[in-house]
Amino acid sequence: MTIEGMIRGRKITFAAVAIMAMAVACVVISCGYDADIRTDKQSGRMTLIEDTMNANPNIAMTLCDSMQRDCKDSMDYYDFETLKAKIYLLTDSPQKALPILQQVDRFALNNHTSARNYGLMALARSIEASVYHVTRQNNDKAIKLNIQAMELMMKSDIKEKCPELAANLADTYIYVDNMPEAAKWYRRALFLVDSLALPKKLNVTLYMGLAQIYANIEDFNTAKHYYDLTDKQYDNIKNNLKLYFLNNYGNFYYFQADYNNALTMFKRMEREINNQHSSTQLDRALCDINMADVYLNLNMTDSAQIYLDMAEPIFIKVGVDVGIFYANTIRMGIAIKQNRYAVIDSILKNEPDMLIEQSSMRTIRYRYLKQYHEHKGDYKKAYETAETASKEKVALTDKLNNMRVAEIMNRFTEDTIRLHHKIAISEKDASLAKARNMGVALVAVVLMMALAMLTGYVNIRRKRTKARMDMILLRLGNVRQRISPHFIFNVLNSKICKENNEEADTLLKLTKLIRANLDMSCKICVTMKEELDFVKKYVEIENNLIHEDIMLEICNEKNIVLDDIVIPSMFVQILVENSILHGLKGKKGDKIIKINIAQDHDNTYVHIIDNGRGFDIRRNEGSGTKNGLNIIRHTIAVINSHKPSSLQMEFDITNIETDDGNIKGCDASYTIPRNLNLIKKLY
Repeated sequence: MTIEGMIRGRKITFAAVAIMAMAVACVVISCGYDADIRTDKQSGRMTLIEDTMNANPNIAMTLCDSMQRDCKDSMDYYDFETLKAKIYLLTDSPQKALPILQQVDRFALNNHTSARNYGLMALARSIEASVYHVTRQNNDKAIKLNIQAMELMMKSDIKEKCPELAANLADTYIYVDNMPEAAKWYRRALFLVDSLALPKKLNVTLYMGLAQIYANIEDFNTAKHYYDLTDKQYDNIKNNLKLYFLNNYGNFYYFQADYNNALTMFKRMEREINNQHSSTQLDRALCDINMADVYLNLNMTDSAQIYLDMAEPIFIKVGVDVGIFYANTIRMGIAIKQNRYAVIDSILKNEPDMLIEQSSMRTIRYRYLKQYHEHKGDYKKAYETAETASKEKVALTDKLNNMRVAEIMNRFTEDTIRLHHKIAISEKDASLAKARNMGVALVAVVLMMALAMLTGYVNIRRKRTKARMDMILLRLGNVRQRISPHFIFNVLNSKICKENNEEADTLLKLTKLIRANLDMSCKICVTMKEELDFVKKYVEIENNLIHEDIMLEICNEKNIVLDDIVIPSMFVQILVENSILHGLKGKKGDKIIKINIAQDHDNTYVHIIDNGRGFDIRRNEGSGTKNGLNIIRHTIAVINSHKPSSLQMEFDITNIETDDGNIKGCDASYTIPRNLNLIKKLY
């Protein structure tokens, strides 16, 4: 029915854009120095090319050539040679890999023995074994090379590839019908995955191999168990192995004469090939010949003929004897159903002698040959054909029985070895338990000492922070107890000396302002709305005092909720007071103060802008000004203590200049992080 393991490459399909991006990245990476163990960079280059080669062999080959130009006759150079040989395995000309592998082997044999050199030889012999297995030239040699590769790989720096080599060896044993050895190597691959602590997803393909083995020895219940385990992890299987799985799962149903389920699996395989766009001609030919055989057994000869005509030319072009033999067998079955015996005469006359090792292929041929001889009335040949088929079936049954016994004995032996291994581990664990307990106790003591030191350090820091906060709060309290002493007394003196109709109203406003100031002095932080309401009252009183018309403009974006913004109290009032006293007072023309409030995702920005004389640190601004600005700076310093730069509050004063360099105002600004937790806690 099948050509088991016709192509067993491992590949991953990437999006074309990703491939090109990786290609560019690889070209700029220079070759590393030769060493006993590959560096992470060297291993990364190898992995990248292996991931790329199955999606686009041409890009992978170009990458190898580009990298080899910088590392002639080095270990790196021959690493890339093995990858080029592996690329040929994925084409319709796998034999081109052999000359390359011979060069690699000669270099490795002449090189000094090292873990990396062992890995190079192991890869070369494993790929050479795959060439002989894929082309069906010499499976005995493929087995021998794979065993050598396993021995070398266990001494290499890339032991993680051992499960893959063990699986390849199992595949070859399957092809020569040595199922006990195949099962042993698959189980060894599972053991290596555990021992080397490799990802468990690697077990999926190994389950698939075990399923095929148990199907071949007609242990269908166990085979179905492993097929179901594999199917549950179908999305985690590499693309080419999906085809391998669906092919074998279809065969599983075929050999039980469950042709409908077999057809379902082969249709899944056909869809997978169409979706991948990277499968080889042999992948498609294998799927088509399987479909042709199933349709033939479902008496749908027209469909069988269509799929046969698509598969056969590919087998002839590539020169796969077993494929040609299988195609001729299906053609004979179609001819019998159509009573076209001349077709069968022509096939038997022109078909060359071929050594077909697979008994399943010969069994299918015997069935159609017997029908052919019976239809022609040659009952003697029909009997001889049936007799030959019967003898082979008896021999096959004996072989299957022997294989089942051998499989049971192998599993018993492996279980015994595993039990001894567990006993040895238990004894070793017992000897280490005492030392481990002492180590745990020592670690516990160290942790307790570290915890005590950390607790003491945190307490000291907390006390220092509290002392600094107490100091700043006292200073803030002093500021809050005054709007500005000289301001209040000037207002009172002015109103006492003057008697006019506005006196009562002004004193009432002053009373409200003082009351608001007392309310705010009880709070460390206030909302922006509370602060701005206080500033409005303050400016109104100040206008009455200095008999000037100061315009206060408050601008904030529409989506800003002032009640949600929390700032230290008096922070805006102090700067507005400075703008009036040292920037606008006595200035001719318009006197404007703008308070702009904006927000983005991270911060709130507050700007107090005036069109006065500007800020000059050299000018004697008075003790009130210096005290207010110092309070602002000290408060911000405490808030920013031990905060990352992204969470720090900022304060800045800059003069606004005209194009010719003259000062036309001052901009005092705050940047307040929106998630500054200390301000929110104080509020």
